[in-house]
Amino acid sequence: MIGILTFVGTQSHGAALQAYALKRAIADLGYDVEIINYISPEMKKTMESRLLTTNKGVKKLLGSVKRYPIVKKRYTLFENFDKEYLGISSYADSIDYDKYELIVVGSDQVWNMEITGNDLTYMLPENGRYIKGTYAASLGVDNFPEEYERKCIDLISRFSFLNVREKQLKDYLCGSIKDNDIRVVLDPTQLLDRAAYDKIETMSFDISGKYVLVHYPFDSDENWAMIRKIAAQRNAEVVYITNKIKKQDGCRCLTAVSPRDYIGLIKNAEVVVTGSFHTLSFSLIYNKEFYCTRSMIANRNSRLTNLLETAGCEAQLLENYPHEISYSKVNSLLDEQRKRSISILSEMCSKTKEDHKEEN
Repeated sequence: MIGILTFVGTQSHGAALQAYALKRAIADLGYDVEIINYISPEMKKTMESRLLTTNKGVKKLLGSVKRYPIVKKRYTLFENFDKEYLGISSYADSIDYDKYELIVVGSDQVWNMEITGNDLTYMLPENGRYIKGTYAASLGVDNFPEEYERKCIDLISRFSFLNVREKQLKDYLCGSIKDNDIRVVLDPTQLLDRAAYDKIETMSFDISGKYVLVHYPFDSDENWAMIRKIAAQRNAEVVYITNKIKKQDGCRCLTAVSPRDYIGLIKNAEVVVTGSFHTLSFSLIYNKEFYCTRSMIANRNSRLTNLLETAGCEAQLLENYPHEISYSKVNSLLDEQRKRSISILSEMCSKTKEDHKEEN
């Protein structure tokens, strides 16, 4: 059995869909695979705090009460997706390591200590008979916190397979890890073609006309002015996926979107404007006209810029609108990297069969 250790129990479209894609890709290679239902204490705390309306100050309490119906609905949508497509019905605070021949850590920002609350579990500190590997693991920031850097690097150096999502992370690790062959691979969402996503995508919203889809745009007056300009030129509505209670004027704001509807919204959009890595990824999969906004935090741009460069779409920034995309070129570049990434994933998974041969 192969176990995938990644983020679960979040309300993140990208986290849910990259987990689905990696599980599907490994299963398509012919292996028994499951998502490990481990959730870090910090992420569990974050999840629960969004649902609780007690033990908060007056201002936060009022905000929580107002947000609760939205948060609860969104939580239910993701919980249903986890059950049906990830095979997860409950979350645990420990891992049965003996159950697995190989544990694949990734994808997403599994090594981002800010998100995990300095949880080293995603670096597999527990030894055992299982093989340690990563697929498209990401750090999300430039480096580990100084007080954890030596420990993190030491644990990562013990992996038999190191496959990361960003070249920047490879370069950072190569400065300390000399013996490992660290490879850069595509995010799991890129391992499946659009036909695979067509089988699970839905559109539960009544949107009859053309629309510009906006997701994590990095709010600024300049960005929103350009978004409205694009919509006006296309005679299109602005549809905004957001977690915020405060509405954006002139937009249709969607605050509870399932992972399946998220795919459908991208698939059917006239134009996509985003600062989200996975919204960019699905825009590429569905060959959409898209524009990326610059991230508010400069040292978190690497995952977007790396994918833009891989696809030959560095110029697809909102500030460069309008800019035509040559999808014949883009698809060729991504198909080449997809085949390479699947080959690397297959090589890692095949190690389990080799071990069986040695045992027999």
